[in-house]
Amino acid sequence: MCWAIPGKVVKIKGLNAIVDIGGIHQEVISTLDVKPGDYVMVHAGIIIEKIKEEEAKKLVDSLIELYIESATEIGLTRDKAEKEIRKKMNSIFEK
Repeated sequence: MCWAIPGKVVKIKGLNAIVDIGGIHQEVISTLDVKPGDYVMVHAGIIIEKIKEEEAKKLVDSLIELYIESATEIGLTRDKAEKEIRKKMNSIFEK
C-alpha cells in the first residue's frame, strides 16, 4: 500500500516545488501546473495531484486521528498527542 501526504506549495523552483508538509518544507518534483498556495498530494517526492483546501483539511484530520491513536497506544495522553500533532499539521492552513 502506498501513501500520499497533503501539503501546500510554498515556492516554485523550476520543475520542483517547495511544499509545506506538517511544518516541514520539502523540495519535491512537480510535473503539474502548481503555484504557491495550491494544495497538493505528495507521494515518494513527487506531486501527484492538486486538491482543494477542503479535501486537504479532511485528509489532515484523518492523519491526525491516526497519529493520536498510535500515540495513545504508546502512552501519550490523547490531549497531549492531539495538541502536538495539530500544531504541526495545521501549519499548511495558515495564511
